[in-house]
Amino acid sequence: MGRIQRYRKSLANGLLFHKILQLFTSAGIVIEPYYFYQELLPPEVTPVTDRRFEDFEFFEAGIGDADGIADLNPNADLRKEIQEDFTRGRRCFALRRGHEIVAASWCNTREIHFPPCRRPLGDNEAYLYRMETPPQYRGHDLAPYLRTKCHEFLNSSGRELLYSYTDYFNRPAVRFKEKIGARILFVGLYVELFGMVKKNWILSRKQDLTGSAKPAPEPSCP
Repeated sequence: MGRIQRYRKSLANGLLFHKILQLFTSAGIVIEPYYFYQELLPPEVTPVTDRRFEDFEFFEAGIGDADGIADLNPNADLRKEIQEDFTRGRRCFALRRGHEIVAASWCNTREIHFPPCRRPLGDNEAYLYRMETPPQYRGHDLAPYLRTKCHEFLNSSGRELLYSYTDYFNRPAVRFKEKIGARILFVGLYVELFGMVKKNWILSRKQDLTGSAKPAPEPSCP
């Protein structure tokens, strides 16, 4: 797909501003408005008993699955990044159909590593990131189904406070978070200039829905 076609597709998907900000990032200027979420997935959103998903196996992937996970994104070679994530102890949950991996979602149980909100995680917390499905499997609710399975698995191990973030202008990702019932904790703006100046602002804050006295994650940047 040519560059002009890619930008037309981005415009049609509401991703034009997201793509423009990515161009700034490649030049060392990060301007990142974002939503920070607590994920509370109601089981009725995508019932795990739905017969549409009988052919898909949920499993925890390992470093030996790096090639299959990388194949989910035909527009970038993420093998090095995937291998580094496994080396850092981050976890990947996936759906497999036969021998083919058709969706993957990542999880960090040690820390929120999104720069403006970086902090260690407690034993009852997890940070979810990078959901991938290949083009031919999109539009079939595989991503919500996989997220449901991730929630079930993490909840079963006592991790009930689940967090994630999404770029403000990434409309498909925002729609996905709306679909799974994620709740916005706050809207932020992170700016980084050439790796030296780093600043984060909380633009608006929503009510924390944890039902406990524990506050929502606070950004580490002043």
